[in-house]
Amino acid sequence: ADVSGKLWQMSSDLPQDPDIAQQVKQMQAELEADPEYAALFEPIGEATIELSTVGQFEGEGLLGNFAMDIFRERGQAHMALSTASAFRQPIPPGTITEEILRSAMPYPNQIFVFDMSGAQVEELLNYGISRKGSDFFPQVSGVRFNIVEDQATNIQILADPANPAEGYGSLEPLKEIPKPLLCS
Repeated sequence: ADVSGKLWQMSSDLPQDPDIAQQVKQMQAELEADPEYAALFEPIGEATIELSTVGQFEGEGLLGNFAMDIFRERGQAHMALSTASAFRQPIPPGTITEEILRSAMPYPNQIFVFDMSGAQVEELLNYGISRKGSDFFPQVSGVRFNIVEDQATNIQILADPANPAEGYGSLEPLKEIPKPLLCS
């Protein structure tokens, strides 16, 4: 048998098959009406803009920034860090449901708080930088730095987690930093 084919780029530009679209609409309505799953579709928040994942494998992603800011604040930590792998898809503008949140952040990660020295923070950042281009690249809050020759330089860390308005201070490599926050 002679077989041929080609790849089709999947995007929202492709026309929908009306029969399939109707089937999906019906299945979605049934899922939302099912008492076991209905809570997943109730509003839990609003996004005025898209919380994008663009750039998260090589730099900052808006969703990663947003989530890490919340984790850092909740943990009253100087710094929060997670791998980009925690953020799977953007959160679109508009009503946020538990289902949308779980699609964007599908893993039941736990948050761990550690005391770390400045040298350990620097080593952790450098490891994350070494993973540039992969989903192990870090998304952070409470720390800022430059990447020069694949190393974290000019590292600054939030001075007071309870009062972020106090700004950032220089990271002293040997000084212990109380409670940076790490997300597994």
